[in-house]
Amino acid sequence: MRKAVIVIGAGKSQVLVIKKAKSMGFAVIGVDRDRNAPGFTLCDEKVYLSTYESQPIIERIKDLMTVYDLRGVINRSSGVPVVTCADICSAFHLPGVATQAVKKIIDKSQLISFCNKNNISAPHCIAVNSFKELNQYTVRYPCIVKPALSTVGKCGVTHVEREKELEQAFKKAKKISVTGFVNIEEYIEGRDVSLISVVRDGVVYPITLLDEINTRDQSGEIVGVGFAVPSIFTNQNEELKIHALAADVVTTFNLGTTIFIMSCRCNFKDNPRLIEIHLDLGGDLVLDQLIPASTDFDIVSFFIRVLTGDEPKVFKNDFTPAAIIYGREDGLISERGCTLIQRNSREELSKVLDSLL
Repeated sequence: MRKAVIVIGAGKSQVLVIKKAKSMGFAVIGVDRDRNAPGFTLCDEKVYLSTYESQPIIERIKDLMTVYDLRGVINRSSGVPVVTCADICSAFHLPGVATQAVKKIIDKSQLISFCNKNNISAPHCIAVNSFKELNQYTVRYPCIVKPALSTVGKCGVTHVEREKELEQAFKKAKKISVTGFVNIEEYIEGRDVSLISVVRDGVVYPITLLDEINTRDQSGEIVGVGFAVPSIFTNQNEELKIHALAADVVTTFNLGTTIFIMSCRCNFKDNPRLIEIHLDLGGDLVLDQLIPASTDFDIVSFFIRVLTGDEPKVFKNDFTPAAIIYGREDGLISERGCTLIQRNSREELSKVLDSLL
């Protein structure tokens, strides 16, 4: 029997993962409803089903168990496919996370509410299904308005300064909210930073911190411009605080084995506040371009090894200062027109980014 991994999705962004898994000796069972998905040309088995529906996928994979020795599930898509990934891991006793924990984490309304109730550092949040419901709450300004669950990161997120701007921001968020719920969150002074890490058997293994580079358009909507590595908080006391926050989250949610990318709001005065969590490999060209430009550490193969049951071995990685600034097509991130910047120090990189932004 050939050892195999299941890859959720076979689109353009999954090609990198499929190629890496193949180079590591795994057969790849690809899952995607699009029969023309480019990743399928590399897959050993093709499952033409929606990544949003776990049970049909599980039934189809059962038919392949006489041929393949299943080792793990690899997912690079956020939102509902993370639940699908958890369901498959549970069905075949593969390294993963309990479905109930995943459902709380991907829905920002449930995530922040759970954190508030369990003393995990996070913004105060009001989650409502209609604008009229806000009449029973006191909204403090400035605030952040965002969909509780969306299919596109940073889409529909607005920084609201005054009451007259709130309804329009709510409508934007509501329009793309998968659940219909909208979060009105406390605004936190600071910068957005992401911890890239893995969790194995409930233990967090940090890899690096990334600075998220965001700006706001005229309406206050937040636009993701790019990422920089290492973070300005790397090797500072704030990095240790972020690691402690991650460990607290993993313990409280009782997470098993997973990719763990935690975004938080951080400054040099207060404790970092949790903003959102991704239990997938992530996109935004971080694995494709930014990390390879900064280090020779093969992060994708590292992720795959952990997700297929290997013990993590994270060495001290010196990341050369680098940043990626996105090109866009129809408002979405595109490889076309992206700018990759490399410098000798984080200070030099910051000066270049300041001049661009």
